[in-house]
Amino acid sequence: MNHYIRKLISEHEHGLVQLGFLDDATKRMIERGFSEEDFSMIKKSVEFISKEIREHNEAEESNLFPLLEKHLPQNGPTYVMRAEHRILWGRMDLLMNSVNLVESDKNNMANFSKLRTNALDIINLLSGHINKENTILFPLAERVLNESELKSLADLA
Repeated sequence: MNHYIRKLISEHEHGLVQLGFLDDATKRMIERGFSEEDFSMIKKSVEFISKEIREHNEAEESNLFPLLEKHLPQNGPTYVMRAEHRILWGRMDLLMNSVNLVESDKNNMANFSKLRTNALDIINLLSGHINKENTILFPLAERVLNESELKSLADLA
């Protein structure tokens, strides 16, 4: 497997771990109320997604997608992945707003509920997106990209 694609998959694995932390912590806050420990975990997961996953998506769009687009239809898989990236960042804004609401009123169960709903939206969207890239897009890249294109990616890893 190409080193660059292996790097992207590794970054996905880190993202899935953070989604698990986000899921667990928001679930506990719904069940037990506010806790500094859970809220800290939520904030760290949201920060990871906001920074690391955004950088990951930007790298895909700058490096991998243009190479794939030389071989694939204009409205093909990279078009779908780019659209999902945009949806993700719009929904991340909602999640970050929910985090801010909980931070400003730690006793408001409606805020916890909104946080949980927005967290689940991100968890479902991002985990589904990662699955599509890992099982469809990346294997496709290894089939359609030529040796020099794969090498140019590997040099970025």
